Amino acid sequence: MVALWRHRNNIVFSEEHKDLNTCKKMVYDQVALTAGLSKSYVHDSYLDNVVARAWNVKTRLRKEPRLKECKWLLPDEDMVKANSDGAAKGNPGQAGAGTVFRDHTVVVLLVISKGLGITTNFMAECEAVMICVEIALERGWHQLWVESDSRAAVLAFVSGKIP
Repeated sequence: MVALWRHRNNIVFSEEHKDLNTCKKMVYDQVALTAGLSKSYVHDSYLDNVVARAWNVKTRLRKEPRLKECKWLLPDEDMVKANSDGAAKGNPGQAGAGTVFRDHTVVVLLVISKGLGITTNFMAECEAVMICVEIALERGWHQLWVESDSRAAVLAFVSGKIP
């Protein structure tokens, strides 16, 4: 855009008249410079590749995500399973916690979420576990299986060193 703007201003305000090929070269040079400095990735779509080839721009492909198989195990018949999670945007940062409660038939009994204000990821994970235990006790779900993706939070509860 800068090259087009400069070319237009040269035509309107100056005695110097550059030809269209000069403008095209300025645009091409700026695209090449910007592409060279960019840390962005392309999604390897047909259109991305066509445009990149037309401008002779080297692209960086996003790394393939590593897939990890996981299984959700059913709780026993007399048990409620709680899958809890906590997260902070920043560490510390705005945080929240949530839990999904299910019975042995995979029926969702309750889904909760709560804003936690400013805290760390670890504290958000621990708070998520505490919230789900409190709700289970309030509802009379005394056979509770709590599952969390935070190894640190689980170890804190198992060792009795709850923050």
